[in-house]
Amino acid sequence: MNLKGKLTRFFIFHMIVWFLLFMTLVGISLAVLITQDFNNMLEKEVKRMDPLYIGDIFEMSDDKIALDDSAKNAIKNQNGWLQVINEKGKVVYSYLTPDNVPASYSLKNFFDDIDKAFHYDQTYWVLNQEKESYIVLYGKHSANAHLMTKLVEGGIPADGKPDLAEEVRSLFSGKKAWLAVYDSSSNLIYSYNDKGKKLPSYFEVMAYKKEPWNHKTSYSTYADPSTGFKYIIGSPNKEYFPDEQYDNSLMTALLKWMIIFILFTAVLFILISIWYSNKLGKPLLHIILWLENLATGKYAEPLTKQGIRASSKQNGKLRKSFKIYHDIIFSLNVLTSNLIQKDKDRALMDEKREDWITGLSHDLKTPLSSLYGYAYMLESQQYDWSKEEVREFAGIMKDKASYMTSLIEDFNLTYRLKNNALPLEIEEQEMNETIRRSIVHFLNDPMYQDREIDYRASEEEIFYPIDKRWFHRIIENLAANAFKHNPPSTEVEISLKKGEDSFSILIKDTGVGMDEATRNNLFDRYFRGTNTEESTKGTGLGLAIAKQLVHAHNGTISVRSETGKGTVIHLEFPLSPDKKKEEQDR
Repeated sequence: MNLKGKLTRFFIFHMIVWFLLFMTLVGISLAVLITQDFNNMLEKEVKRMDPLYIGDIFEMSDDKIALDDSAKNAIKNQNGWLQVINEKGKVVYSYLTPDNVPASYSLKNFFDDIDKAFHYDQTYWVLNQEKESYIVLYGKHSANAHLMTKLVEGGIPADGKPDLAEEVRSLFSGKKAWLAVYDSSSNLIYSYNDKGKKLPSYFEVMAYKKEPWNHKTSYSTYADPSTGFKYIIGSPNKEYFPDEQYDNSLMTALLKWMIIFILFTAVLFILISIWYSNKLGKPLLHIILWLENLATGKYAEPLTKQGIRASSKQNGKLRKSFKIYHDIIFSLNVLTSNLIQKDKDRALMDEKREDWITGLSHDLKTPLSSLYGYAYMLESQQYDWSKEEVREFAGIMKDKASYMTSLIEDFNLTYRLKNNALPLEIEEQEMNETIRRSIVHFLNDPMYQDREIDYRASEEEIFYPIDKRWFHRIIENLAANAFKHNPPSTEVEISLKKGEDSFSILIKDTGVGMDEATRNNLFDRYFRGTNTEESTKGTGLGLAIAKQLVHAHNGTISVRSETGKGTVIHLEFPLSPDKKKEEQDR
């Protein structure tokens, strides 16, 4: 997978992970807020519980009803009790229910029944389940239960106007309580210790029973079964906590949680940013520093303060943060190695060029010195040269001039080949005959007329498009190299073989061979092979020219040689004109 694909996959994966993490945090925060809201309702006042949450405090099954532990603790701490009543009026579950509370109810007279229990402030919720609905009845000891008990025990007169004993009056004064009596039509017929207060209507008292926390006064009621009169005792409500204040407390809690969530999210994103800077930014900075090193000629990966490579572990494997940039790190390593090698090659090439120029200067200087010497001799009036001597001098000068001409032509040829500026006159030739003619032409040279070449032609005809002139030059240069740098007793063999889709030419000799350094540099333009037993006269361009001419004919050239075991130069040419040369630039 390329770098673009890796980065795309990396960011998509991490964005999904961060999104899921963020949504998980949001879900946890909401769950905490809802749980806190629910617990606040239970802790402050069970009666205050929202009908939507009433089912959350129960674990309902077909044959069992269980109350949540947190609800049990809240009911117990508030001195309350709880009953679950089915549709038939039967109590199917109870918790801390006093003995004087009914175990069953007539649902038609449910509200009258609970009104008779003046000792308790009661409220109820309807709990709807799939198979059956229930009434959840909650009660707690009324703040005025003691006063109401004293009042009832003191006797209830028929006219509804009780004669309160001094003890009862003292209790009323101590609790800042008051008494109001309503007839069966809900008309006020008697009051005590109200001190000019506006007494509530009976319906306001019923509203208190539903939401006692919203009223500054707590009420206890008693319905006299004989007269139908309703007795109401009121006193300051110590549990007064209206919905507005409760909502404000919830908003404060919500705001607190929002601030905590925002701070936590900010910290999380800072940590994410730091993580990304280490995961992506640190490797990128390392890569930039690496490129700066390469640009300034420092061909090495930047090291840490400890002197180790930042991208790799001690075992050579990439560090986790660098793995996504594996391709880039690999390419930079290859580029660094190539630049180091190029630098070495350039230094070596400069050295070879200097050696070659030195040799070339020497090779030019020698014939020029000869030309200058003979010209000076011919010019001198001190001697009267004979015609034979003049002719001899002219022949020597001609040879020296011819050598200089060939030297300059070779120099020009190699650069034309290098720049693909040499035009080839390509014609299809039969290679057996072409190579034979090249060998004959080579051996006709006076320098090699006493040498022999064992030529082994192919059994089949081979036709291949070549430039005859320059192909002859390939064979002549390779054959000359085999003789020039080996003893006179060296045997040379040239063979031609045809394969399925190519043909090859092998030039073998039984000479001294060559070492690895010579073998590796054999076809370089500035390399001149030497032999202590043979003159090094020459331009040092023969094999470089041969290699370039082989490439110009779509062929490849290679060498196998060991010191003391001779040399084999292998040329291969494709028979199919469309076949691309794969190893030409090795």
